Amino acid sequence: MASTPNVVDVTKFGEGGVADPVLFHPGLDAIKRKVNFKATPLTPGTSYSLFGLPKAFVVTGAFVEETVKCPKVNITLGTKGGTASDVMAATALGGATLARGAKQLATAKVLDEGDIVALTATAQSNETVTSVDFGEVNVVVYGFAPYGDGLGNVVTPDYRTVEQPGRNVAAIDPWQETAVRTA
Repeated sequence: MASTPNVVDVTKFGEGGVADPVLFHPGLDAIKRKVNFKATPLTPGTSYSLFGLPKAFVVTGAFVEETVKCPKVNITLGTKGGTASDVMAATALGGATLARGAKQLATAKVLDEGDIVALTATAQSNETVTSVDFGEVNVVVYGFAPYGDGLGNVVTPDYRTVEQPGRNVAAIDPWQETAVRTA
């Protein structure tokens, strides 16, 4: 095991080629979409793309809610990227009461640009459904974006000042309130 040096070089992180630190708050992000089957019928057994996801989006859970009575079908919410696919939530619709199904993933799934969340309807056993042509569901996928992409409302204090002469030298760190580099 390598030991930590006693002297720390403080001259590099104010130089060109090193970006300023940016504080952002990935928090919990959710993407929601409502699907009205009367306006947009589905064919059972076909996967339909609901939405894409931000770069390296980490999905931690999914939620399907029947808001208007649907035919007796099973709705599967899954992710598809390349040749891989994962089921995130499955909910039986069309019962005596409006269905709600949420699933917290046992292992968070990291998705990337180009990956999609897809919705698939299949007939329940002993049911013959040729088209899902009535009812409505809300679909929510939640997780976080570790790189902060899409988090445009995050405010970061200025790290450098316009008046700084000479080289690319960092000014006062706004959080530590001390000079990061003095020369």
